[in-house]
Amino acid sequence: MGVVRTPRALTTSAVLLAALLASSAAAQEFPPESIEAYQAGMEAFQAGNLERAIELFRESYEVFHGHPNALYNIGQCYERLGDLEQAVNYYEQYLASDLAEGRDEVYARMRELRARKAVFTLRTIPAGAAVHVTDVNGLAVPEIPDAATPCELELPPGTFVIHFELSGYTARTQVVEGGLGRRAVIEITLAAATTEPPGNGEPTPRGETGRIFLGPYAGVAVHLNGSSDVFATVPFGIAGGYTLFDGEWRLDLGADIGAIPYQITDPGDRKDYLTWFIELAVVPAARWVVLPELHLLAQLGLGVGIYTPPSKKSLDVPWAGNEIDSALTIIHFRPALGLEYLPLSWLGIQAIPAAFDIDIPYSSGATPKTSVLLRYDAYLGVSFHF
Repeated sequence: MGVVRTPRALTTSAVLLAALLASSAAAQEFPPESIEAYQAGMEAFQAGNLERAIELFRESYEVFHGHPNALYNIGQCYERLGDLEQAVNYYEQYLASDLAEGRDEVYARMRELRARKAVFTLRTIPAGAAVHVTDVNGLAVPEIPDAATPCELELPPGTFVIHFELSGYTARTQVVEGGLGRRAVIEITLAAATTEPPGNGEPTPRGETGRIFLGPYAGVAVHLNGSSDVFATVPFGIAGGYTLFDGEWRLDLGADIGAIPYQITDPGDRKDYLTWFIELAVVPAARWVVLPELHLLAQLGLGVGIYTPPSKKSLDVPWAGNEIDSALTIIHFRPALGLEYLPLSWLGIQAIPAAFDIDIPYSSGATPKTSVLLRYDAYLGVSFHF
């Protein structure tokens, strides 16, 4: 290909086409298929069919190993199509060839194309977001003024970060490349800002609830020893406390006061006499947050209580095995396992299916024959978290 296209070839294509066809050296230096594809590419260019011209110039150079001027011509096609980035890419490939001509002119053209400002059309949903631009290091770019969406932003060559901010919404950013006459539409949907998490920005703990809890409970208690007759009763009370830690594993420091009534029937006159266990305990508990709405509990109640005997002093107390003529002080222990379901972050439903009371009476009055009183308990309760 003795006579080839210089960077000005596409503006003088008819003359150079004739020279190309007449050149025997061209035919000897490059495959005839490359010359044929090259000629067809020039004809497509002249006809305004730039996409077809690009295909033919590529075929001439890449498939049939033709002259690198085809690369320059591809760059000119892309430039006319408005894709300046691709145009510069093919100009660079052309300059990398040893056969490239008009280097100074091509370099100047590339500089001019790169210097063309990019134009970005910015929109946000909702509109009215403040827009400001920084470099990739977060430093302001004074020559680019702040704006508000919707707007257009012109950016010179370089990498920039566009910041979108609107009161009540989470800020967003977009990294863009300026220059090369790029045109693009950037549309950002802003999400409503959430409330600030607890702990100075730390992530919200799993299954977050209020730290203070308080609520009533009731259930069933079955006395297991102290009499030949196992008897049941209905305890009730109120429990509360404070959660010391957050996270998947927590420690509750609580307390409860409970009452366990039951009746003793005098076999002589068949009258019923009401007696009471009243107990006050400190209740530390380990809480495992299995799911945000489901917590497992392991409790240990430690405290004291009072047993009030029947008003008829001569009446035998079943669990004691004899008469008790005055109130008894009781040392109280209660290990328990349970769970709490929280349909709401402030409302919990507690179930304690397995609890055991170990009560040791020790005060003055008639001494019970039973030194340790055992009970099995099961409870349901409601807890309010604040």
